[in-house]
Amino acid sequence: MTKKNNNSLMYICHKRKSHFALPILNFLSQKIKLYRSESKYGLIHKIRLKNNKIIWVEWARKQAKYISNCINNDQKLIIRLHRYEMEDYNTLSQINWEKVARVIFVNSEVEKKFKLLFPKVNTIMIPNAIETTLFSINNLNSDNSLLAYGQHYNPIKAYDKLIIMFSNIVKQNSNFTLTIAGQEPTQKKHQEYFDHCNDLINKYDLTQNVHLLKLINGKKEQNNLTNILYLLQNHNAIVSFSEIESFHYAFAEGLLSGLQGFCRGWRELNPNEFWRNWCYSNEKEMIKEILQWGQISEYERRIIGGENRDYIIKNFSSETIGKKYLNLISNL
Repeated sequence: MTKKNNNSLMYICHKRKSHFALPILNFLSQKIKLYRSESKYGLIHKIRLKNNKIIWVEWARKQAKYISNCINNDQKLIIRLHRYEMEDYNTLSQINWEKVARVIFVNSEVEKKFKLLFPKVNTIMIPNAIETTLFSINNLNSDNSLLAYGQHYNPIKAYDKLIIMFSNIVKQNSNFTLTIAGQEPTQKKHQEYFDHCNDLINKYDLTQNVHLLKLINGKKEQNNLTNILYLLQNHNAIVSFSEIESFHYAFAEGLLSGLQGFCRGWRELNPNEFWRNWCYSNEKEMIKEILQWGQISEYERRIIGGENRDYIIKNFSSETIGKKYLNLISNL
């Protein structure tokens, strides 16, 4: 498809907050005229959007509030709401929803909660997208190596509960290892949680089986990606054990890299929407499946890895999700 000269989109976001949207923006930039305004100043956004008919505001926060109260009647406003914004009802209530053509959600349960508060607003659910070309399939081996990672050592990731569950796996098969990785803590709460997890490793005598890694947060995004790719290429399974996730990029990146997946199905925001094939309804069931996976051959692991990768590409690639955005834009 060639660029459409008659279709243009202005993307608006706070500075350095566009990471979730980048795969979609990269795709759209090849299909339509795409303009980007990334600033913390609302007036700058207002000046830039003057000649654009369709505006996408990332995050339902202060930029969305400002833009919704200053756009013209002939302009179409899209707001993408993730999960965190639902905790700030004061800001949500100040957005002029009558001027919003569509609110995009990345999770159906969050969409339903929003509709209870604002039933007259037009909404749609479109999942997050992944730049699949950045991740190659892992050369899987026989190691029973599990991986869990995130941006921060945040209690919401439930690494402490994962360590306790993992101790029951090691009791039955000591050949398993678990690596947990996150940015080197810069906030007190993250350091305290890291220390708590480390204490649990010592308490359950897991120093040979569980490894906590502190990743250096590079100034360049490429450096951070290099850290993630290294982790993925040196493990054979990815674990999602969070208390809540609206999507969970780390889990998707693991599947895309061919790793086997184990997802905690008994958490807030039902992960079965995206990860049904890898979800378990309770801890006992998950432990059983992890132990069984530990017995399968390298050949079987590679077959599974290819299927996992295909699933991500088919459902969450920038092209797959980008086409959904093109369809939305053309039908506003």
